[in-house]
Amino acid sequence: MKRDRTPPVRKFWTQIEIDRLTKLYPDNSTKYVAEKLNRSVNSIYSQANFLGLLKSEEYAEQLKIEAGEMLKEAGKATRLKKGHVSQNKGKKMSQELRDKVKHLFFQPGHLPKNKKPIGHQRITKDGYIEVKVEEPNRFDLLHRFMWKVWNGPLDEGQIVTFIDGNQKNCNIDNLKCITRETNMINNSIQRYPENMRNVMIMNGKLKSAIKRKIK
Repeated sequence: MKRDRTPPVRKFWTQIEIDRLTKLYPDNSTKYVAEKLNRSVNSIYSQANFLGLLKSEEYAEQLKIEAGEMLKEAGKATRLKKGHVSQNKGKKMSQELRDKVKHLFFQPGHLPKNKKPIGHQRITKDGYIEVKVEEPNRFDLLHRFMWKVWNGPLDEGQIVTFIDGNQKNCNIDNLKCITRETNMINNSIQRYPENMRNVMIMNGKLKSAIKRKIK
């Protein structure tokens, strides 16, 4: 039995829906707004972006606090449990080996100058934010980490992009998951005027619909 591949009918926005979106979007999660308006999350993202709606500073600050709490929990599963006994416990280093490596020993209480705590952020040469997520020194791109914490692992070929185009705005409501193919198409048409971009987008959707019909 063939699955129906007919593209869904586009649901246009009424003024009442736009008014509700304008009221709810700044101070609530996009998922919550989508449920209230009986629409998809992507639909809410697109319309909010079209209307120029942004999350309020208070809501953005709350997201940062929640993200910080999630970072604290992220590495717990791989941390050594209290009372853990090392497999080398009780085994002594030979004097010969000790003499060879003793100049490498850290003094009691020594910490490397470059040691950073979990949650430390840095900027990559490409301008993205990285965050330390696990000891001893594992970093992840903050926008990818935020997406995985809130929505689960990414599938192969998927990437996380920024709705407002600001790669330092890693609030979860500014992130969108798309395929690499879609991202490539989006990037390739940005150099054209807006009216031409709209025609190219519609043309791409038409071709996709035709392919689905043929299958």
